[in-house]
Amino acid sequence: MGMKSPLPYLNPLLKGNKLLHGANFASAGIGILNDTGIQFLNIIRIWKQLEYFQRYKVRLADRIGPDQARQVVNEGITLKSLGGNNFVNYYLIPYSARSREYSLLDYVRYIVSEYRNVLSRMYDIGARRVLVMGTGPMGCVPAEWLNVVEPGNAQWSCNDQQTCATLSLTIC
Repeated sequence: MGMKSPLPYLNPLLKGNKLLHGANFASAGIGILNDTGIQFLNIIRIWKQLEYFQRYKVRLADRIGPDQARQVVNEGITLKSLGGNNFVNYYLIPYSARSREYSLLDYVRYIVSEYRNVLSRMYDIGARRVLVMGTGPMGCVPAEWLNVVEPGNAQWSCNDQQTCATLSLTIC
Protein backbone atom coordinates (compact mmCIF):
# COMPACT_ATOMS: atom_id res chain seq x y z
CA MET A 1 0.00 0.00 0.00
CA GLY A 2 3.05 2.23 -0.02
CA MET A 3 2.99 2.96 3.70
CA LYS A 4 5.35 2.22 6.53
CA SER A 5 4.13 -0.31 9.05
CA PRO A 6 2.98 1.46 12.20
CA LEU A 7 4.87 0.92 15.42
CA PRO A 8 3.40 -1.38 18.06
CA TYR A 9 1.22 0.57 20.45
CA LEU A 10 3.34 -0.47 23.43
CA ASN A 11 6.61 0.59 21.79
CA PRO A 12 8.07 3.50 23.77
CA LEU A 13 9.08 5.13 20.47
CA LEU A 14 5.41 5.63 19.53
CA LYS A 15 5.10 9.27 20.50
CA GLY A 16 5.04 12.71 18.96
CA ASN A 17 4.52 12.79 15.20
CA LYS A 18 4.88 9.00 14.99
CA LEU A 19 1.38 8.80 16.46
CA LEU A 20 0.12 10.31 13.19
CA HIS A 21 1.12 7.15 11.31
CA GLY A 22 -1.13 4.85 13.36
CA ALA A 23 -0.32 2.06 15.75
CA ASN A 24 -0.19 -1.71 15.68
CA PHE A 25 -2.27 -3.44 18.37
CA ALA A 26 -1.79 -7.02 17.14
CA SER A 27 -0.90 -9.94 19.34
CA ALA A 28 -0.37 -13.46 18.00
CA GLY A 29 -2.38 -16.29 19.48
CA ILE A 30 -5.56 -14.38 20.24
CA GLY A 31 -9.01 -14.90 18.85
CA ILE A 32 -12.49 -13.50 18.84
CA LEU A 33 -13.29 -15.22 22.11
CA ASN A 34 -11.51 -13.94 25.18
CA ASP A 35 -10.39 -17.42 26.27
CA THR A 36 -8.68 -18.19 22.95
CA GLY A 37 -4.97 -18.69 23.42
CA ILE A 38 -5.13 -19.39 27.14
CA GLN A 39 -2.16 -21.69 26.63
CA PHE A 40 0.01 -18.69 25.72
CA LEU A 41 1.46 -16.28 28.24
CA ASN A 42 1.59 -12.54 27.73
CA ILE A 43 -0.78 -12.25 24.81
CA ILE A 44 -2.88 -9.14 24.47
CA ARG A 45 -6.49 -10.21 24.15
CA ILE A 46 -8.82 -8.48 21.70
CA TRP A 47 -10.69 -6.46 24.33
CA LYS A 48 -7.39 -5.16 25.73
CA GLN A 49 -6.33 -4.26 22.19
CA LEU A 50 -9.53 -2.27 21.81
CA GLU A 51 -8.79 -0.51 25.10
CA TYR A 52 -5.37 0.40 23.70
CA PHE A 53 -7.06 1.65 20.51
CA GLN A 54 -9.19 3.98 22.64
CA ARG A 55 -6.10 5.15 24.54
CA TYR A 56 -4.31 5.73 21.22
CA LYS A 57 -7.14 8.02 20.12
CA VAL A 58 -6.82 9.99 23.38
CA ARG A 59 -3.03 10.29 22.97
CA LEU A 60 -3.55 11.42 19.39
CA ALA A 61 -6.10 14.02 20.52
CA ASP A 62 -3.61 15.34 23.05
CA ARG A 63 -1.17 15.83 20.19
CA ILE A 64 -3.39 17.27 17.42
CA GLY A 65 -6.74 18.05 19.05
CA PRO A 66 -9.91 15.98 19.34
CA ASP A 67 -11.44 16.93 15.97
CA GLN A 68 -8.31 16.07 14.00
CA ALA A 69 -7.79 12.89 16.02
CA ARG A 70 -11.35 11.81 15.22
CA GLN A 71 -10.67 12.47 11.53
CA VAL A 72 -7.39 10.53 11.55
CA VAL A 73 -9.03 7.53 13.24
CA ASN A 74 -12.12 7.71 11.00
CA GLU A 75 -10.02 7.85 7.83
CA GLY A 76 -7.41 5.32 8.92
CA ILE A 77 -7.45 1.78 7.60
CA THR A 78 -7.93 -0.88 10.25
CA LEU A 79 -7.10 -4.51 9.50
CA LYS A 80 -8.69 -7.32 11.51
CA SER A 81 -7.59 -10.89 11.14
CA LEU A 82 -9.40 -12.92 13.78
CA GLY A 83 -11.15 -16.25 14.02
CA GLY A 84 -8.57 -18.75 12.85
CA ASN A 85 -7.41 -19.60 16.36
CA ASN A 86 -11.01 -20.03 17.49
CA PHE A 87 -11.48 -22.73 14.86
CA VAL A 88 -8.11 -24.32 15.50
CA ASN A 89 -9.10 -24.71 19.15
CA TYR A 90 -12.52 -26.07 18.19
CA TYR A 91 -11.24 -28.62 15.68
CA LEU A 92 -7.71 -29.56 16.59
CA ILE A 93 -8.00 -29.98 20.35
CA PRO A 94 -9.57 -33.40 20.86
CA TYR A 95 -12.82 -33.19 22.82
CA SER A 96 -12.48 -29.45 23.33
CA ALA A 97 -15.02 -27.80 25.60
CA ARG A 98 -16.35 -25.75 22.68
CA SER A 99 -16.89 -28.78 20.44
CA ARG A 100 -18.80 -30.51 23.24
CA GLU A 101 -20.84 -27.38 23.99
CA TYR A 102 -21.76 -26.31 20.43
CA SER A 103 -22.63 -27.99 17.18
CA LEU A 104 -20.45 -26.72 14.35
CA LEU A 105 -23.18 -24.47 12.94
CA ASP A 106 -24.05 -23.07 16.38
CA TYR A 107 -20.37 -22.41 17.01
CA VAL A 108 -20.09 -20.46 13.76
CA ARG A 109 -23.13 -18.39 14.77
CA TYR A 110 -21.58 -17.75 18.18
CA ILE A 111 -18.27 -16.65 16.67
CA VAL A 112 -20.03 -14.33 14.20
CA SER A 113 -22.06 -12.79 17.05
CA GLU A 114 -18.92 -12.17 19.12
CA TYR A 115 -17.10 -10.75 16.07
CA ARG A 116 -19.97 -8.28 15.59
CA ASN A 117 -19.38 -7.12 19.17
CA VAL A 118 -15.70 -6.52 18.43
CA LEU A 119 -16.49 -4.62 15.23
CA SER A 120 -19.20 -2.57 16.98
CA ARG A 121 -16.70 -1.54 19.65
CA MET A 122 -14.20 -0.55 16.96
CA TYR A 123 -16.92 1.55 15.33
CA ASP A 124 -17.74 3.18 18.67
CA ILE A 125 -14.10 4.20 19.03
CA GLY A 126 -14.06 5.67 15.53
CA ALA A 127 -12.91 3.01 13.07
CA ARG A 128 -14.81 3.42 9.79
CA ARG A 129 -12.58 1.75 7.22
CA VAL A 130 -12.15 -1.80 8.47
CA LEU A 131 -10.71 -4.61 6.39
CA VAL A 132 -11.79 -7.97 7.81
CA MET A 133 -9.76 -10.95 6.68
CA GLY A 134 -11.36 -14.38 6.60
CA THR A 135 -9.97 -17.45 8.26
CA GLY A 136 -9.43 -19.49 5.13
CA PRO A 137 -10.46 -23.11 4.67
CA MET A 138 -9.62 -24.65 8.04
CA GLY A 139 -10.41 -28.12 6.75
CA CYS A 140 -7.31 -27.80 4.58
CA VAL A 141 -4.73 -27.02 7.26
CA PRO A 142 -2.05 -29.73 7.36
CA ALA A 143 -3.15 -31.13 10.73
CA GLU A 144 -6.67 -31.66 9.39
CA TRP A 145 -5.43 -32.90 6.04
CA LEU A 146 -3.59 -35.69 7.85
CA ASN A 147 -6.87 -36.73 9.48
CA VAL A 148 -8.60 -37.32 6.14
CA VAL A 149 -5.76 -38.73 4.04
CA GLU A 150 -5.79 -42.50 3.73
CA PRO A 151 -2.58 -44.41 4.53
CA GLY A 152 -0.62 -44.97 1.35
CA ASN A 153 -2.68 -42.39 -0.55
CA ALA A 154 -0.96 -39.02 -0.42
CA GLN A 155 -3.52 -37.16 -2.52
CA TRP A 156 -4.60 -33.80 -1.22
CA SER A 157 -7.99 -33.84 0.44
CA CYS A 158 -9.71 -31.41 2.75
CA ASN A 159 -12.20 -31.89 5.52
CA ASP A 160 -15.21 -30.44 3.70
CA GLN A 161 -17.36 -29.98 6.80
CA GLN A 162 -14.75 -27.82 8.49
CA THR A 163 -13.97 -25.90 5.32
CA CYS A 164 -17.66 -25.09 4.80
CA ALA A 165 -18.03 -23.98 8.41
CA THR A 166 -15.15 -21.53 8.26
CA LEU A 167 -16.21 -20.27 4.85
CA SER A 168 -19.67 -19.58 6.26
CA LEU A 169 -17.98 -17.44 8.92
CA THR A 170 -16.51 -15.25 6.18
CA ILE A 171 -19.82 -14.72 4.39
CA CYS A 172 -22.17 -14.32 7.39
